Amino acid sequence: MIDILSCIKNILVDKTSIGKKIALNHWVKRGCPIPPPHVYKIQTIREYSKQYHSNYFVETGTFWGTTLKASLKYFRYLASVELSKELYHKAQIKFKHYKKVHLYNGDSAVALTDMLGDFVLSKNDSIGFSAKDFIIRIVM
Repeated sequence: MIDILSCIKNILVDKTSIGKKIALNHWVKRGCPIPPPHVYKIQTIREYSKQYHSNYFVETGTFWGTTLKASLKYFRYLASVELSKELYHKAQIKFKHYKKVHLYNGDSAVALTDMLGDFVLSKNDSIGFSAKDFIIRIVM
């Protein structure tokens, strides 16, 4: 489990913009209500990728693709499912040049099954994978 205080400390010493640090400070002063600010979510994802040595990121709810884009540098394989056809098509345009990004349109309950099937097929040339290979964003 990622320690909230160490995550915040890492953001504050990082080269994060002053605006993001102010937003984080404001969030902490308010008692860390849900949802956390974007900078905290990305730092948490980065910490999990380091802690579990994960190369794979799966999220439900692509929305504008900001979390997906911010996670590009931490993972080899990124998958995202979006229910809205309009947001899905916008994400297709935004990520069309990223071969490691895999987008799915539909209900996440169905799409996660498809994602896992595609992932297993893409891993047929390797030894295998474990649950540690995945970071699934379901809480943030």
